[in-house]
Amino acid sequence: MATLPSQASFLGFQIEYQSIERQVKESSIVYQRDLADLNIICGITDTGEISLKSPSFNIDSTIRGAGNPFLKQYFIDSMQISNSRLLVDNRYRPSVKWMADAGLLSSQFSTIGKNFGMSAGLTFSVPLYDGHQKRIEYSKIDLEEKTRMKYLEFFLTQRDQEIDRILKELYATESTITLYTAQKENTEQMLESARKLLNAGMMSITDYILMIRNYRELSLTLNQARFKKLGLINDYNYIHW
Repeated sequence: MATLPSQASFLGFQIEYQSIERQVKESSIVYQRDLADLNIICGITDTGEISLKSPSFNIDSTIRGAGNPFLKQYFIDSMQISNSRLLVDNRYRPSVKWMADAGLLSSQFSTIGKNFGMSAGLTFSVPLYDGHQKRIEYSKIDLEEKTRMKYLEFFLTQRDQEIDRILKELYATESTITLYTAQKENTEQMLESARKLLNAGMMSITDYILMIRNYRELSLTLNQARFKKLGLINDYNYIHW
């Protein structure tokens, strides 16, 4: 009867071990599928298994200014508005037009000299009154420019707010990673001591399994925090210039 608790503990250990094995196999399947998808996206035909290195990239503080693709449309709109203003300016400026024409029409060679003619003309025009159309067109152009500036201001405000949110979340995540890393190191030391106690028969398998489960969950949480950090850095670099 005294061995029943030990047998139950051992069975519990086997069940926990089998559960971990199952999770490892499932994770391996997911890894192989994701690696195959990555090869397809990159156009890589090699189907061999490899161990991917952890991505390493930092915040890009480079300021791209007007070269940022998010601002291209506002730049194009500004050029179109400027062109519209130039067209209106040119339409209401004094203009000079000239023309020249020459021709030859004859069915007989002897009379060619009598059937040759040419003409020229010059036209000068000055706009005097257009029913305030010029002022109306300028007003429309000014309104388009104000609208463009408001959209640009709104976009920049949203971008600054998004950058501020990402940075705050990034700094909080980095602090969490530091705490989790220190906690993981302490847990590893505790596991080493617990292993010695287990071998000496001074600790139950159930308690040892519980410690292993806590360590595994802590490692998973730490990896998720590191993954979140990389995602935040990628989001920052995507919208920042």
